[in-house]
Amino acid sequence: TGFAAMPGPPVVPYYLRGDFTPHQARASMMMIFFATAIAGTFVSLVLGLATIQLGMIALILFVPMLAGNSIGAQAFGRISPIVWRSAVAGLLGVSAISAIVRAIW
Repeated sequence: TGFAAMPGPPVVPYYLRGDFTPHQARASMMMIFFATAIAGTFVSLVLGLATIQLGMIALILFVPMLAGNSIGAQAFGRISPIVWRSAVAGLLGVSAISAIVRAIW
């Protein structure tokens, strides 16, 4: 389903640059990511790409993902939209640089 479970680079910048409140952008992106995760899981099961080992890794990684979501939900809405947009753009930039560095090495 794309880099870092994101369905393509345009989704996040679209919501960051658009005329959306952080609440609207977050809710919309969560629904998009949820739908693409389900689609990706379904396709991997149909194609036989999903294995028991991958399922176990997913279960293990579910706990830190849930913790991160919980921390993010508690912090969400406590900062201004400008700071929120800047932080998200910065994280997206760091992710892009990390992907480039990883591709080079």
